[in-house]
Amino acid sequence: MEVDRKPDQLCCKSCQNTFPFDEKHFTKDKSQRFGLKAIYLECNRKSCAERRLCYLEASREKDRQRYVNNSARRESAKSRAKARYENYREQIIKYVAHRAKVRRDDRLPRSINEEKREVASQKNRLRCRKNYHQDIETSHAKERSRIRTAKDYEKRKIWKQNNPGKIRASIAKRKGLLKVTSTEIFTRADVERLRERQNGCCFYCNVKITTEGKLRETVDHKLAVSKGGSNAPENIALACLECNMAKGTQG
Repeated sequence: MEVDRKPDQLCCKSCQNTFPFDEKHFTKDKSQRFGLKAIYLECNRKSCAERRLCYLEASREKDRQRYVNNSARRESAKSRAKARYENYREQIIKYVAHRAKVRRDDRLPRSINEEKREVASQKNRLRCRKNYHQDIETSHAKERSRIRTAKDYEKRKIWKQNNPGKIRASIAKRKGLLKVTSTEIFTRADVERLRERQNGCCFYCNVKITTEGKLRETVDHKLAVSKGGSNAPENIALACLECNMAKGTQG
């Protein structure tokens, strides 16, 4: 049984030139053999453009012909409309004047309108003033929060500089707790196993851990060292910096 093989090259039916037989050179057509039509892409585009131009020209010619053929009908319609206006001209003028008079009579006195406008403008001014003060309060609160945060940071920085002994004591206390409570110490291999087990995600928020920023990888004690937690691999988890800092010594 012979199997149809896709040819390497094919001759275009339009321009009779030979091109590689692939999707880059020939038009797609699922109904054709091998899913391609035997017409070069550029030839297909040109023929489509020519057909479009022919269709537009035919449509315009048809519209021009219809316009010329209906000229008598247009003239008769114009003359009928003009005659109708002349016959009912006085009635139309009377109707327009009557409608204008009705609109004037329906209108409220100017003094009442001015009073309503004044009340509406006063309400609008009060609303704008209230929104303005609310926005000012919100912006001031944000500024106060930013300044407070910056001041707290500066205070902590100055306290650390002025109290190096307390910092060293805190570090020594933590190391001492680790020495007392830890019978095992986790290794780099334990960290690698944890990374594979957690699929590179944070233990707490399950977000992909990165190498920098707030989502960078940190090693966290599930039970804090200050509360008797050990340094064993069972008490270790990989967490992002943000979750580690938020957890603190709560665990």
